[in-house]
Amino acid sequence: MVQEYKYYSKDVGDESQYFVNYLAIFGELMSVKKIKAISKEAALKRVSEIDSFENTWNKKNRQLETISHQDANSIRKTHAAHKRLLIAMFHYGSHRQIMLELSEHLIQTTFPFAKGAYQNAMADIAKNNAEKGKCYQLLDVESRNVGLQLARAIRRGRIGLIYVDGNLGPEGASMDKEDTIVSFFHREMKVKSGIARLAHSCDAAILPIFAGGKETPKLHIGKVIASPRHNSQKLTEEELSQFSQSTMQSIYDELERIVHQSPSDWEFAFCLHRWLVPKIDATENLKSISLAQVDSVSINEKRFVPYSTSDKWYFVDVDTQKAISLPSWAAPLAQVLNYRPRASVAELINAVGESPERTQSILSELCERNILQGLSVKKVQTF
Repeated sequence: MVQEYKYYSKDVGDESQYFVNYLAIFGELMSVKKIKAISKEAALKRVSEIDSFENTWNKKNRQLETISHQDANSIRKTHAAHKRLLIAMFHYGSHRQIMLELSEHLIQTTFPFAKGAYQNAMADIAKNNAEKGKCYQLLDVESRNVGLQLARAIRRGRIGLIYVDGNLGPEGASMDKEDTIVSFFHREMKVKSGIARLAHSCDAAILPIFAGGKETPKLHIGKVIASPRHNSQKLTEEELSQFSQSTMQSIYDELERIVHQSPSDWEFAFCLHRWLVPKIDATENLKSISLAQVDSVSINEKRFVPYSTSDKWYFVDVDTQKAISLPSWAAPLAQVLNYRPRASVAELINAVGESPERTQSILSELCERNILQGLSVKKVQTF
């Protein structure tokens, strides 16, 4: 018997994780082969971007790679026009360079951070140039009063930087009033609307920006979302909820357009499964087949992805975000089907090495769950 689990990979950045999540949003738009290629490229890019960041932060006279002087002036003008500003960032392209390069342009920012690399980078900048060092303020994202500290900094005139798909996102400590549903590539996602509520609290505008990537080398500055408050009047809870939902949808609409141009540049695609809302009717839509009807099978690649750990093989259901595990003795089934587009029932029985009845039983269950598809129908003999 197979077992079902809520799927989650601990291997951050793993190619298989990218593949599962890209399949969820691109399954109807691209071939499985193309999605696999994008997933491999994304996993490699993540490692490359981390190395690039660590090798450039302490260069005294390095070239500006992400934010041009024109971009910096545009950000300054937006800040001056709205007086208080929040920048919505995403883990896309060379996003790690944004805070560094804002300091290079002497733009004062406050940034909740989770990785020590940022602290080391900014300390090196301050050591090399005291004036640039004064332009940034780092806040520990794990601090209980990080939101209050950020709000105070924004009210003092500093620009707040927030990763919308990161630390203040759906994996935060509390969802309660802050969660909202947005549409993303025709899938529903549950996201935190903390940046929208913070903008309301501080009477600040929101400016989405995206660092350059492979297909989008220049910084993309999105549409400004003005503060929802008029004459300093706060919204009612219902009005705030509506503003939060529309704001987050607008921000994720921009992300969708950018990701569509260059999917492998979205580093945090490996976390997408945390936010996707499972399709309620997904299980009901499965159309099972009988093993007795076929002599060859393949994995239903548009719906299920084989995934292995050190001691187990799983089939991950892209629609429900659940993993179906195979018993250890049946692992050869997934191994054969993972590396071969199709296999005969007889071949799989031989690969497992167990009794034919036992192997046929689990193959039948996988067919009934629509994890396996029949490729050639057995001919029915007539007399």
